[in-house]
Amino acid sequence: MARRGANQVNQRQGANQVNQRLDEWSQLMARIGVSPATRDELERHGLSSLEDLEALDNDGIKSLANTVMRFPHPDRPNNVRVYLGTSSVELLKVIRYWIDIQERIGVELDAAECTTRAIEDTKMWMKQLAAKKKVADKSDHDRPKTLKKWSEWQAFWDSWVTYMQGTTGAADIPITYVFRDEETVTQEDVSATYPSNKEKYHRITALRGTHYEADNEQVWQEIKIVTQGGPGWDYIKKYEKRMDGRAAVMELKRQANSTHGSVIRSNDAYDSIAGLSFNGPKKLWTFEQYVNGHIKAHNELLECGIHPEERWKIKAFLDNITDDQLGIAKANIAGSPDVYDTFDKVQRYVSLIATSNTKRKRDIHDIRKVASVTKASKGNQKKFSGKLEAKSYPPAVWRTMSQDQRDKVSSMRRAKKAIEAKGMTIYPESQKRKASEVKLNVEEVEEETPLTQAGKQFGRSAHKKQKKDT
Repeated sequence: MARRGANQVNQRQGANQVNQRLDEWSQLMARIGVSPATRDELERHGLSSLEDLEALDNDGIKSLANTVMRFPHPDRPNNVRVYLGTSSVELLKVIRYWIDIQERIGVELDAAECTTRAIEDTKMWMKQLAAKKKVADKSDHDRPKTLKKWSEWQAFWDSWVTYMQGTTGAADIPITYVFRDEETVTQEDVSATYPSNKEKYHRITALRGTHYEADNEQVWQEIKIVTQGGPGWDYIKKYEKRMDGRAAVMELKRQANSTHGSVIRSNDAYDSIAGLSFNGPKKLWTFEQYVNGHIKAHNELLECGIHPEERWKIKAFLDNITDDQLGIAKANIAGSPDVYDTFDKVQRYVSLIATSNTKRKRDIHDIRKVASVTKASKGNQKKFSGKLEAKSYPPAVWRTMSQDQRDKVSSMRRAKKAIEAKGMTIYPESQKRKASEVKLNVEEVEEETPLTQAGKQFGRSAHKKQKKDT
């Protein structure tokens, strides 16, 4: 009897849970604008819970909506009107994506948790992802260079994190969540308020499930590429068989930040500072690069827990500058130690002087270059070898003449102008006839017709002939 009573209680509790879940599903359908008649029709077609919706993708939801509208279920009453609008279909897709999020954060499905606020937040997150995808398709993320020595760890790590932040994984968030410091997710983490959905899902996405397995393997492939051949590879090679990206990255961080690793990195940083020098700008070495080398080494020492004194950093910085152009700047700093009491102040002041010197040298170089080109262009011009005439010449031809040639042309022009002022015509040499070329044919003159002789009855010759006749 006691067992039978317990079974009845369990049955009643199970029935109550089923009724509660159906009631929560009905309320969810009402929140997205689905009428009771349409909800019942969806149930007749097999959609009556979040679990049923999870089995569909977006294309399946669209196909189901089309089926419900066009092909009534045999059990549907004749007088029932069913309508599933576009907005309701889109909201079903949003709820479907919300289901994926619940799986990624390790939370059981509960229709009561899919509130209007949750639906709106999910819709906004989907829009952000779509916009981010458009930007990501146009961007080009450069993979960091291989970690060759521990002294380059900090620069490598910063580049690595930036690169991975630009890589979206199966969880639809930057793949950096795979190697976050926190491994577990608590209910407090899920309920907490975050500045953005990106930070929220970075913190609460579960490190398990199909999404994590895919992303964890991708992290392994990436970390393997940038560590092979370097000092870190031997420490993470053991994770290659199971392709555990998270374990590899966390092991690499532990080694880099360990006492042994810190000693190696700090020694390399000190050696780097000692090896820096500047004796003037070169093609592949500028003062800016010299400053950046010191700053990079200082940051590496800080990461190793070492805080060098400012005076030591200033001395190491100035002692390795042997450029005479910066001698005055060094003297000014030495004379005002209270003013230039930090490395940052010193490097900014010297950088200003170095930039000014570089600009002045560049300007002088440009002036000399222009003068050299002008001189060379003049030297390469072809000299004028044509015949000089009293006329105007094109500028390009005029520049090829010597000064004597120009003076002669100018003199010829003045002479021509003077003659033209007296009303005389100057014929070109080509049009002038020589005296030896002029011949007189007497026979032709005597045989001319009267018509051609008409003009000769006048003038001096006609008068002489008249006297002879008389």
